[in-house]
Amino acid sequence: MARENPSVTDRLYRSMSEGRDRRPQVGRSPRALGVRPGIDILVGADSTVVGGEGGMSVAPDSPANLPPHRRPPEHGAVTAREARA
Repeated sequence: MARENPSVTDRLYRSMSEGRDRRPQVGRSPRALGVRPGIDILVGADSTVVGGEGGMSVAPDSPANLPPHRRPPEHGAVTAREARA
């Protein structure tokens, strides 16, 4: 039986680009649904993912907790340039 982890939020949010089919775009970029080997995750010599090291970036509880340049417009989006200023 699975145990509940009280330290994990009920909702996690990730900013992703929309594909032509209006679903998240799949790919290996910071705005796509997917991970970048060697950047987001570590891959072992045997081609398996090294657990506990990295993963996809997400924000807990609300899209407002995403970095400003990754938020949807309705949650205070700014451009990457504005976020660096």
